[in-house]
Amino acid sequence: MTDRLLRPTQVVAGFDDAADTYDLLVGSNPGYHTHLRRSARRLVPLSGDGSGLRLLDLGCGTGASTAALLRVAPRARVVAVDGSAGMLAQARRKPWPAGVTFVHADAGDLTAGLAAVGEHEPFDGALAAYLLRNLDDPDALLREVFGLLRPGGTLAVHEYSVAGSPLSSAVWRAVSTSIIVPMGRAVSGHPALYEHLRHSVLHFDSVGELSARLRSAGYTRVRVAPMSGWQRGIVHTFLASRPATAGANGQVNGQVNGRVVNSHARGQANGKVDGHVNAHAGKVLDRLGNGSEGRHADRTADGAAGGTADGNGSPRPPGRDRRATLLPSPTVRPVPRPPEAPRVAVVGGGIAGVSAAVALAERGVRVVLFEREPHLGGRLAGWSTRLNDGSEVTMTRGFHAFFRQYYNLRALIERVDPGLGSLVPLRDYPLLHADGVRDTFTRVPRTPPLNAAVFAATSPTFAARDFLRLKPRAALPMVDVSVPDVYHRLDDVDALTFLNRIGFPAAARDLAFSVFSRSFFADPRDLSAAELVAMFHLYFLGSSEGLLFDVPSSPFPQALWNPLASYLYDRGAQVELDTPVRSVEPSAVGGGGRTHLVHTDKAIYDVDGVVLAADVPGLRSLVTGSAALGTPEWRDQLAGLPSAPAFLVSRLWLSTPVRADRPAFAGTAGYGPLDNVSVLDRYEDEARAWAGRTGGSVVELHAYAVPDGTDLDKLRHEVLEQLHRVFPETADATVVDERHEFRADCPLFPPGGFDRRPTVTTPDPGVVVAGDLVRVDAPVALMERAATSGLLAANHLLARWGRPTHQVWSVPNAGRWRALRALSHRYAPAGSGAGSDVRSG
Repeated sequence: MTDRLLRPTQVVAGFDDAADTYDLLVGSNPGYHTHLRRSARRLVPLSGDGSGLRLLDLGCGTGASTAALLRVAPRARVVAVDGSAGMLAQARRKPWPAGVTFVHADAGDLTAGLAAVGEHEPFDGALAAYLLRNLDDPDALLREVFGLLRPGGTLAVHEYSVAGSPLSSAVWRAVSTSIIVPMGRAVSGHPALYEHLRHSVLHFDSVGELSARLRSAGYTRVRVAPMSGWQRGIVHTFLASRPATAGANGQVNGQVNGRVVNSHARGQANGKVDGHVNAHAGKVLDRLGNGSEGRHADRTADGAAGGTADGNGSPRPPGRDRRATLLPSPTVRPVPRPPEAPRVAVVGGGIAGVSAAVALAERGVRVVLFEREPHLGGRLAGWSTRLNDGSEVTMTRGFHAFFRQYYNLRALIERVDPGLGSLVPLRDYPLLHADGVRDTFTRVPRTPPLNAAVFAATSPTFAARDFLRLKPRAALPMVDVSVPDVYHRLDDVDALTFLNRIGFPAAARDLAFSVFSRSFFADPRDLSAAELVAMFHLYFLGSSEGLLFDVPSSPFPQALWNPLASYLYDRGAQVELDTPVRSVEPSAVGGGGRTHLVHTDKAIYDVDGVVLAADVPGLRSLVTGSAALGTPEWRDQLAGLPSAPAFLVSRLWLSTPVRADRPAFAGTAGYGPLDNVSVLDRYEDEARAWAGRTGGSVVELHAYAVPDGTDLDKLRHEVLEQLHRVFPETADATVVDERHEFRADCPLFPPGGFDRRPTVTTPDPGVVVAGDLVRVDAPVALMERAATSGLLAANHLLARWGRPTHQVWSVPNAGRWRALRALSHRYAPAGSGAGSDVRSG
């Protein structure tokens, strides 16, 4: 601490003295009132006048936060509390509706202060603006507010948080030193109060630390959303919910001792799902804090991508690319007598399964989500592990990039993180070649074709003579991409052959293309050229979203899966972890009975529909054990799905830091089996905290397409040696501890394999398939294909039952330039398929 910080009693006394000038000072702060209204809107995100809501305004001051709440919920009952009598006097002088009550109470005795004025009823929501950092014991207040909220109620903390961000801290120091403190001294005559403001912000929690406080106090669905303008990265909205219901054993839905728990009784013979949510809590959840307001204020109530219509009534694209495509909704005819409360089994708790489960649950479907592992996430899963130094940390399946054109994945995350505050951008990810060549996308424009032209002109992998060797006709399919047509033209060609036909220089091929192809966990010789070209369209030539990406600022469980599990619980879903599904079969019950039986080791579940969202090995195993599901040909198709070669993820906790100018992520070529390097403490709060405590660093190494029979000990040693070549300073570090994941559960997209991929629909109208292994007739890949297929699978079932479907977006499903498409039709070389019978025009 510092002597510039005031005690809470001194802060209250300072505000008492400065109350008459407070409104003048905050009114000169650009965005002050706008940002308060934004946090209020995040707390009460849906339309309506707030009738029936009870809201608690903590640290109301002169009433700015009270006014923000009334702006978004004018008919709500607002109880506004502050410890400063002077500030409350200023607030009471303003005109307020009859539903507003101001209470003078100390934060350390909040419940008693409310009771003294007859306020005994629980609250639907609470807003605490600029309060927590002024308290001696913020944890005690968070626990007390938890008890004042109804089950399902939400707390919004509107607060400064710059710790852990050198840039945000520097901006705050500059602004507070040059503007805020001098203005406070001149206007209020109380410089100590504004010196306290400056230093209290610098000494307060980081985003990760405050999020952890909320979780420790019992809150679930903790998420963070940023502000705009100069306070972006400085002021945040922290949203956290009191769980809606308690399970049969009294445990609260959501997270208990760090693990997601199931609130429904297990092992019931008929697999019935209770699905009951307290009626009032359900209404509150419909109105409070369900993640519909965020970066795009026009989101729909359920957070579906694309939200509302523009001024002409057309759906509005979810990103910056105005040409983004809204995929058609299913045209399946509703069944004559759909079930009143359909129940669906979702097999697989990765991105595809959770995407489908959320989409179904939001439409009133009773979902049972099965996951064979003890945690959600699939290939983005994470779990706790203890290091040699006693630290408890999270291990995951490895680095993943969340590109801006992942519209449907990002919409899923926005359900629990309005504004995507849990994602942080990586400003660059250089591609490093062992011969010293380094490519970067930092200065590459977002919009095609300028991005391709600037990249080629500025890349050290392209010399002037290389342009003369390029074969433009061979490259024409890259500017004429539509799905599925590109697969009819190029699926029989492997990616390496296609690149060689174009005549790219070897370094450019290795960096700009082979690195991307290996992100499919496959050697370019084993990858369909159509898959590579479709991917290049998604990331580069077909989208103006750009090539830079975001990453979660916390480990995957904390950032994604725990909040999404709570979101599902709040909508009556049942999540069964550690529960592999052994088989699925049509039910023999006719008439109005359920249509399918799902067999696990614990119970048999009768359901109206099934989403198969398992990984490749799991799907093969499931259909092999489900002799009556679908048709023999369809089961053989799934049983024959190929897996990509194995990959290695090595995470190392090192005793010394990686050099400060090293990138957070770098792709590599020419470094033996090493494909990329991540420095986790550059972007992940947990790794940053470990590095801060120990003076070390946390590094992750990936090696893809590992040949069969590889000696794993030698491979681990070799990737470590290659790290020492990429970042030589790491050679002097001691490995404090290490974890390794060696897996072979990713799909393979070999040449000629497109026609054998499963589609979302199956021979059984009540069974659908989702996952990145599924054929989706849109330019999507990897995590976005998983999220998209989950939505498409859910939409198919919803349409059968006459329920509203969800919007599904993709980047444009066509080349962006008509003239180049015409050239491709006319001049594409023989064998590429352009202009062949598969095209219609």
